Amino acid sequence: MKNQIDRMRFGDELSVNGRVIIPGFNDMKEPQRILAEITIINDITGKPVFRFNDVIILGATYILEKFFNRRSTYAMSTLSSDLSINANVNPTQDNLKDEFVFGFIVGTGGAESSDLVRSVKFKDKTVPSIVPFRVVDTTADLTPLEQAKYALKKQIGGKYYYYAKRFDTDVVIRHLFTDGTEIPSNIDQTETSLGLLVFGEAVLKVSSTDLREYFMDQFGSIDNCRFNSIGLVAGFLNGADFAGVRTVTKVNMPNLFLRDTESSYTLVYKLYSI
Repeated sequence: MKNQIDRMRFGDELSVNGRVIIPGFNDMKEPQRILAEITIINDITGKPVFRFNDVIILGATYILEKFFNRRSTYAMSTLSSDLSINANVNPTQDNLKDEFVFGFIVGTGGAESSDLVRSVKFKDKTVPSIVPFRVVDTTADLTPLEQAKYALKKQIGGKYYYYAKRFDTDVVIRHLFTDGTEIPSNIDQTETSLGLLVFGEAVLKVSSTDLREYFMDQFGSIDNCRFNSIGLVAGFLNGADFAGVRTVTKVNMPNLFLRDTESSYTLVYKLYSI
């Protein structure tokens, strides 16, 4: 039995282009749970940065709920209730079928400095110090076309805050060998020495209009406009917005600044099924 347990805890690694995606469990108090990779591209320089992402406790709950089509009785509050957006619309067995990962949120509490990034804990509920993507006057709201890009809309005083942004394109499920070529549908009838990857790929966009309004409103300038934490969010539609929203994955990183009116970032997010 001991050997069997050892094999379960110290499993193989999944490596793509020299980067380990899934490390084996170790003797740490909280084992590593890296299940995703995110590529952050500065749209001006084109320089990519690779980061690993973690599924956190509400994400693990969401995955199991969808897998077994059964709501958990776990009582951690949702982002919807914490932000008082559709807070009275509760997740139920009936609306589980309508729940999906629709976009992402960002925060500014993921790093104390460029050299000191806070580690992600499995117990984390969401990104630290969430900031809205857009802040606009209630008398000059976003156009319907612009509003379709965002979610989690809340009125605060005379302004609308949009806390979540939807994916830039539809999510794609990919089946690739580790050399980047497509896995054929008859893979079960073939022999190969290559590893197999199955993952969902989403494109996230922090545009040249995002986040600045909040920093201008709060601090009077965009000199320190930044984000350093990203989380994917899942929920179900209730009226014009989402309800039962919870953060399913999270990554912290050094500050990504948007100190001018041109800077933007494209984030290619890959969630692996292993």
